[in-house]
Amino acid sequence: MGNKQTIFTARQLDAYQDNPFRQRIAEVFSEDGEGNMTLDDFLDMFSVLSEMAPRDLKAYYAFKIYDFNNDDFICKSDLEKTLNKLTRNELTEDEVGMVCEKVIDEADLDNDGRLSLEDFQHMIVRAPDFLSSCIAELSLGTDYTREHGLLCKVQGELEKGLTVRNFKSDFETDRITEDVI
Repeated sequence: MGNKQTIFTARQLDAYQDNPFRQRIAEVFSEDGEGNMTLDDFLDMFSVLSEMAPRDLKAYYAFKIYDFNNDDFICKSDLEKTLNKLTRNELTEDEVGMVCEKVIDEADLDNDGRLSLEDFQHMIVRAPDFLSSCIAELSLGTDYTREHGLLCKVQGELEKGLTVRNFKSDFETDRITEDVI
């Protein structure tokens, strides 16, 4: 793993314990897909979540974690579950639907209404901070991510290169604000 050492603050450790993705992460990394992790599964998980892991490997596992129905695509339903976990169900159903549709519209390269691994990887190339924010969310929890504006980054750095401020004003009429996200 090189000579880098990761040190977690007490606040980060508290956020990790309250991570809304903890069960999903365990399911994805466990050999049985049920979340029953062996030592090898556990070591694989920490290897992928480490700073030293290659970008493509991180992207692959982030994609798998967000693919809740395990169909090798991130569909609107998967995005809704992800968004609800990230915001702890603080958004209305209409707000969640609107954000999900916008993400699919911007990131779906083949216009099939869902994101393939290729679509997801392309989105990451266009928004390099997205992957590090994804991994931060997966490893440290929602409180950490909300503070760093993951949802704004996801939407704000897509194809049009919108900034966080533009994202907020684009959706202001639909009641999504920086504070809610």
